[in-house]
Amino acid sequence: MNEVKIAFKNYKLLKEGEINLNQGSIFFVQGPNNVGKTSMLTLLQAIMEVKDETVNPVTFGEKEGFSTGSIPGADGLIYQFRYDFNIDGKSKFTFIAPDGKVVKTITEMRAIFNYTHFTLEEFFDWSKSEPGRKKQREIFMNLLSEKERKDIIEIDEKIHPTKGTLIDSRKEVNRDVDFLKKKIDAVIITPDQQKLIANKELLNTTFENVKKEKEELEAILSKSVNSLERITELRTQIDNSNERYKNSCTQYDKDIDDLERQLLEKKQSYDNYKKDTENIIKTDKDKLSELEKLVDEKYLNDIQLKLNGDGTEDNVGLIKRLENGQKKKDELLQIEVLVKQKKEDEDKYNLKFKEAGEYDTKIETLRESKKSIIKNSQNIPLGWSLTDDYLTINGVPFMETDLSKSQATKAIAELMIRINKAPIMLMGDAEALGYEILDELDTYAKEQDKIMIFAEHVRQAEELQLVCYDNIEHKPTVKKEMF
Repeated sequence: MNEVKIAFKNYKLLKEGEINLNQGSIFFVQGPNNVGKTSMLTLLQAIMEVKDETVNPVTFGEKEGFSTGSIPGADGLIYQFRYDFNIDGKSKFTFIAPDGKVVKTITEMRAIFNYTHFTLEEFFDWSKSEPGRKKQREIFMNLLSEKERKDIIEIDEKIHPTKGTLIDSRKEVNRDVDFLKKKIDAVIITPDQQKLIANKELLNTTFENVKKEKEELEAILSKSVNSLERITELRTQIDNSNERYKNSCTQYDKDIDDLERQLLEKKQSYDNYKKDTENIIKTDKDKLSELEKLVDEKYLNDIQLKLNGDGTEDNVGLIKRLENGQKKKDELLQIEVLVKQKKEDEDKYNLKFKEAGEYDTKIETLRESKKSIIKNSQNIPLGWSLTDDYLTINGVPFMETDLSKSQATKAIAELMIRINKAPIMLMGDAEALGYEILDELDTYAKEQDKIMIFAEHVRQAEELQLVCYDNIEHKPTVKKEMF
């Protein structure tokens, strides 16, 4: 067991006296208000931090004071010390190592205890605010080795909820996923449009057939216009041929009598001429008949009816059908573009969704790595861990809303012991602690060879007193492991 003996004179409300922390693990600084409880705890804190932030530590009416004694350091060795202070604000610390050497620098003096001060109540209250949780995190991180801290900092740079590079990348990918999802959902292909896509081949075939039929009919109409002129020309030609034929026949008849001797020749010539002419006339008549068919009014009307229709749903007309077909083809083209874009967006969405999932896996893997680093650290108490912005104990957020004060007290005590290797621990106020918790803390302090010091307000006490927990009568409780 460590033995601590500290004398003091003229420190704040402590006029003169000694602090003896021997043969015990838990001590209470008891007394009513304004008797020096805070002064005693502040003095102990000043010695272990090797600094005193009190504006004027000297007892009112005095000019100077001091504290001296022996106190164990973090290495377990006993150091002699002296702390001098005066009304002018000047102070001086002196420490002598067990081998008699004087510790020269403040840095070396502070290294004796390597003390980080906070109380149970303070640590618990820090969980109520963001700056406080940041303090908890800093204290926790300092428990880790340099490599463990470096590894966790590197992980946090990637997975911190507001500053992590992986988190930012995942947010960007998720924004793309959400945008593409909304874009895809906005594209609605109606049943009629789906039917149109399904009948694409039939539509194109029908359209081409109607187009071909229209072109053929329009060619006939175009040809019929030219045929009217040709009909007139042929009629004139036939009339002229008939006229020549008649005149020639008459002439030949007259010449027969006069040209008997040339009869046979003339007759043969006549017969040939007649045959050729009749063939020409017959050919021209056949052409005339064919052309007259082309310009036949009923026939042309039928063509116009096929082209233009009669205004009923049963006979729309080739031109209107082609217009409707072209509209359908245009609509189909737009739908195909829309479907193609939607397919591209769906492919992009699937890629982005997969990428987002990969980020989730990477982030979760890093979080598990972070938990593993903390879990396997030799300096972190069992059950403690660290999320992005707060501490947890056994998986429960270390916050007032999630953790009872008794659970927090026991957990913080173990954390304090890991943080502060020196035997003396200033625990804060004991008002809210019952005997069951104190029994467990006492057992744990004895196991760890620690001295826990609490402040306790006792109205019945007439003066400041230091009481060992072992000397307080209370109902014993069953001893059980704290952690």
